[in-house]
Amino acid sequence: MSEVKIEKGIPVPSRRPKSGKYPFSEMEVGDSFVIHPDNGGLICGAARIHKLNHPGMNFTTRKLSDTESRCWRIA
Repeated sequence: MSEVKIEKGIPVPSRRPKSGKYPFSEMEVGDSFVIHPDNGGLICGAARIHKLNHPGMNFTTRKLSDTESRCWRIA
């Protein structure tokens, strides 16, 4: 007999970033915002998902130092 407890009715969380966490929709071409190192990897995925859902918008990120990265809207 398995010792793993089976649970029913637990919803699967969304993989999409929470709305409003990053200001992608509010950005114009040339705008940017700072990302702290612990969020650097997350922002890349969030930007990619936003781009897929909003054709015509494109973003890039760059690590500027050990304590700061930045995300720009480039299209």
